[in-house]
Amino acid sequence: MIIILVSAQTVYAITAIQNTAPSASRYDPNSSSLTLAAGQARTFIVKGTDPDGNLRGTEWYLSGKHQSSRFALSGPGGTDSWSYTFNTSGMYAIEALVFDTQNAYSSPALWTVQVDSASIASFNPPTGTKYPGNTLSSSVTVKNTGRNTRSYWVGLSYRKPDGTLYNIPAKQTNTLSPNSQQTLNFSWNLPPDAPYGSYNAITSIWNGYNSNTSLMKSPKYGSKNIKDAFTVVSGNPKQMRALFIWGAASTVLDRSQEADSLIQYSKEHGINTLFFYTDISRLSNSPSQFKSFIARAHSNNISVHALNGEPAWTTDHQTATNYVKAVINYNKNSRTNERFDGVCLDVESYVLKSWEKDSNGDSLPLAKSSVNSNLAAQYLKLLSGIKNTISSSGTAVTFGVDIPFWFDGNGFELTYNKSNRLLSSHVQDITDITTIMDYTDNYNNAIAWARYEIDYATRINKSAVIAFETQKLDNPGSTFYEEGAAALENAIKQVNSSFSSKQGFRGVAIHSYESYKYE
Repeated sequence: MIIILVSAQTVYAITAIQNTAPSASRYDPNSSSLTLAAGQARTFIVKGTDPDGNLRGTEWYLSGKHQSSRFALSGPGGTDSWSYTFNTSGMYAIEALVFDTQNAYSSPALWTVQVDSASIASFNPPTGTKYPGNTLSSSVTVKNTGRNTRSYWVGLSYRKPDGTLYNIPAKQTNTLSPNSQQTLNFSWNLPPDAPYGSYNAITSIWNGYNSNTSLMKSPKYGSKNIKDAFTVVSGNPKQMRALFIWGAASTVLDRSQEADSLIQYSKEHGINTLFFYTDISRLSNSPSQFKSFIARAHSNNISVHALNGEPAWTTDHQTATNYVKAVINYNKNSRTNERFDGVCLDVESYVLKSWEKDSNGDSLPLAKSSVNSNLAAQYLKLLSGIKNTISSSGTAVTFGVDIPFWFDGNGFELTYNKSNRLLSSHVQDITDITTIMDYTDNYNNAIAWARYEIDYATRINKSAVIAFETQKLDNPGSTFYEEGAAALENAIKQVNSSFSSKQGFRGVAIHSYESYKYE
């Protein structure tokens, strides 16, 4: 601009420099719109430029209301920031203006902010015991607790025992108006190789979902993590997965909370059968305690077998018979849901001092010891008498016994009732279920040592169960005490895989609750 001034003697030409207003632009975030979760803080950065080189400061506005003025700029260019925590859901406009030393203002740099709020009203993940290949069902109820009408994305994950995740495909809600909610149902199959152990269930509400990357888009509006939601175990749910209860049986009968704990533990670990130590005196004098516990177990689909036995019963048949008669009498005086499902005898004749052993402490084969052969015959006579007692009672009680894996070894043939068979086979002929104490921490050994009994059970239409030890023993190779639960479950998986086609294979048993629950 040129201004001409005229006086009497002189004409002056004065050039006046015109000030140019600065400009403002979004620096961070660069996008004009963004979505945040209620309670989330965000920093905004504006960039100012001025061709005159006389920048001075900024002004910040939130939905038209002045928030801040700062003399933070100088020269031809620079940036300034402002932060705010959006505690309430809604729509917000953020404006940043830049001014110079001549109080010339830029047009505003503008951000539109959508602040939302949502909560997980309920989360129902899988519970109890699951097997590889099972279908897992979860439901998540999402509530729009904000002021904006919109949809949300829901993610679901199952955290494996090793900490890694199974991420389930995300789902989107319908468009939800404020205070409305929707329940989403998720169904997903556990892989056949799903690791055994306890799983957490985790769900979260998100702003969006990228189908190309399978990743959720922030922000996250809420989440819930349920620890130890369910347990994955090996085996077939139709087969027996039994647990021996010895010393804890008394406490379980005395205390309701201990009974609840045992039943819950059994459900979480896939236990569907309890070999429950049953004292004849207590059974006769306090039958109501057994009735209450067995009824509770049955209501949770858990069978209960009366467990007892002493090496002395090998020759003391009357005491053993009296015990079985007491169980039968109890059942006759109890309702159906209060009755024992079976009797499990743990006699272990080879523990007797009179049972002959070699210099290594191992049992002498029957062929090399007339003493052992005679005791084995007495043992079989005991079992035959028990079987007759049960049969003549007219009650439906399964008769089972525990035997060591080596009853089928070389030299353990025995003639009984005019039949010459291995001792293990004689036992299987008499009983309904034979539990093989296959005590090793090597599943290949467990499979090899039990194969004869499984094949024989299949041939004669009886049942055989393979038992594993978890107690601390002098011989660590006989127990999973050192290896832990994961190794035990893997051994069970291998055994189940090897014998799944055998009709005589009934399942597995774990010895015992007192040590297994602390693995």
